[in-house]
Amino acid sequence: MNNFLFSVLILCIIAFIDILITIKRPLFTKINFLVLITMIFLFNLLILNNIKSGFLLIFTPLFNIICAANLIFILNSVITSKIYSWVKINLSVALFLGLIFVSIIYNYPQVYSYYNDQVTSFYILPKYWGINLLRLSFKILVIFTFFRIFIIFIKSKESQNHYKKAIKNWAVKLSILVFLITFNLSILNFYNHDLNGIIILKSSIILMSFVVLLGVIYKPKYLSFSKFSYNKLSAFDRNNSLTISDQNFSIPFFNDFYYLQKDANLERFCKENNIDDKEEFHDLIIIKFNMSFNNLINKYRVEYFLDLVKSQKYTNYSIDALAQEAGFNSRHHLYKPFKKFHGGTPSDFIYYASN
Repeated sequence: MNNFLFSVLILCIIAFIDILITIKRPLFTKINFLVLITMIFLFNLLILNNIKSGFLLIFTPLFNIICAANLIFILNSVITSKIYSWVKINLSVALFLGLIFVSIIYNYPQVYSYYNDQVTSFYILPKYWGINLLRLSFKILVIFTFFRIFIIFIKSKESQNHYKKAIKNWAVKLSILVFLITFNLSILNFYNHDLNGIIILKSSIILMSFVVLLGVIYKPKYLSFSKFSYNKLSAFDRNNSLTISDQNFSIPFFNDFYYLQKDANLERFCKENNIDDKEEFHDLIIIKFNMSFNNLINKYRVEYFLDLVKSQKYTNYSIDALAQEAGFNSRHHLYKPFKKFHGGTPSDFIYYASN
């Protein structure tokens, strides 16, 4: 058994180096993988050395939550470009409950014991049933979060893009494996009171660690692109019926000055121009302009603001009035986009333009 645990540690090192070398961008993806590999390494190292201390118990709930967060990020990167707010809330609550559990275990070692000399035979004393309930609560929350995001993922529209399908298939398999680790550890932790239970628990940890690490090493090669962006893979679609045209984009956005409307956003634009698939449309915008729809709005608002300042008609207008003419709700909403797309401040530009 120890030989297998040692093999997992070696594979962790190989996977860690592979991620360091191959994945360049986005940085968040790289960090997620490195943290996941580190969690697996430390967890197996503690078991290999049979370290019976509160540190293992501190590490276990964090291992579960971090694995789940990594899983959810992978699924979200396939479904959409942002993590849902309810996912952030669920994981935050789970982490908070996990930290409470950790704090109790670390500060009050009398609440737990071991069935024998094996570190994996850890258990909470029966009279402290509330602590077990706390542990079960954050585990259930993590599993529920995974299950809900996985249902959304499965129901998402099937892509005909070869690259997207390859990443989606890989994400499904890796996500299921990470889920099985979280789920099985949650169940097996309550059946470790005899030797057979300990052997099953250790074997499950080793087997799933091996499979997940191999899944990370043999990831789709597209993730190793120096400037990988899931949205940009839409450029390889061959069967897309949706395209950016004068009728559905250029005329309403530029000619009719859609970007000057204060409530301008992607959802309303798609609705007004009969665009059914706003996600695919947004992908096309990113490919064409190398920025999101909201950034595109702000970019042209800033350019319009610059034209207003140069116009004699608006000489006596305040910055706030000029900002609202350009589609911003106030001067405060102007400053960040102005600095991003032009540099400096609006007041500096007005001063030099007027002189």
